[in-house]
Amino acid sequence: MADQRIHPRRRVLLPVAISANGRRLNAVATDLSAGGLYLLDDARLAGLERIDLTIGLPDGTSVDAAGLVARQQVVAPRGLDVPGYGVRFEQLNPAAATAIVAFVGSGSPTRASRAA
Repeated sequence: MADQRIHPRRRVLLPVAISANGRRLNAVATDLSAGGLYLLDDARLAGLERIDLTIGLPDGTSVDAAGLVARQQVVAPRGLDVPGYGVRFEQLNPAAATAIVAFVGSGSPTRASRAA
């Protein structure tokens, strides 16, 4: 099956603060694009659909977004998959989109040094 993503992606390790249904959670994004991200998580997001995110970028800035949980990856019996959630951005202001596009296209570090 061909990759049908329309936004360039970048593998990352970035802190993400999540707010949904009165809950606050912390997670780690392992890839990022202007269209969404992938969050490592074992089950804490189960049942959630819409989430608010604050993503910490390596330059110390953060961007806010609202997203929809688009898919859940569960661990296969052989344990080869990484559990987590694909999130599609539904609200991303122009400044946040510009910051993400610039980061994804840059050669800057892919890890943030501080939490979101």
